[in-house]
Amino acid sequence: MSKPKGAKAAGLRFERALHKALPGSLHGQWFEFEDQDGFGYCQTDLIFPLGGIYVVIEAKYTLVPGAHSKLSSLYIPVVSQAFGCEACGVVIVKNLDPRYRRGRIYTDIQAAALSSLESGYPTLIQWSGQALIRHPARSAVYRREASVTSELLPGGMEA
Repeated sequence: MSKPKGAKAAGLRFERALHKALPGSLHGQWFEFEDQDGFGYCQTDLIFPLGGIYVVIEAKYTLVPGAHSKLSSLYIPVVSQAFGCEACGVVIVKNLDPRYRRGRIYTDIQAAALSSLESGYPTLIQWSGQALIRHPARSAVYRREASVTSELLPGGMEA
């Protein structure tokens, strides 16, 4: 098997760099699933555990059509079912093609994940090496987790 070259090699380098920038992320996880079309297999680029949820990340060197819908229709439901918890999606790109861009562009994983959870649709980060993880105490995802936890405890006690 030959080594990837050109755009494919650049994309794989970008994906590995993202994995290093997100400590604790799962890289290249394979899943077997069954849906209305029968049995299938899929491989996620990255899965990042964050405040009681899983962020499914689609890494693209350049934004292409279909990246968001692939997360919504396949990866997020598979990861949510496999891990038995809530999952959301984030597309992280190095280069933006304005023809395929819509909505807000985020700079950190927490804000992108919270927006994805609220909207039910994957969000977008353009990453050029900046820190993707903010301090947990300032993160809305962590505050949301604490809020949900306290609602579930008797008398609204803090966890």
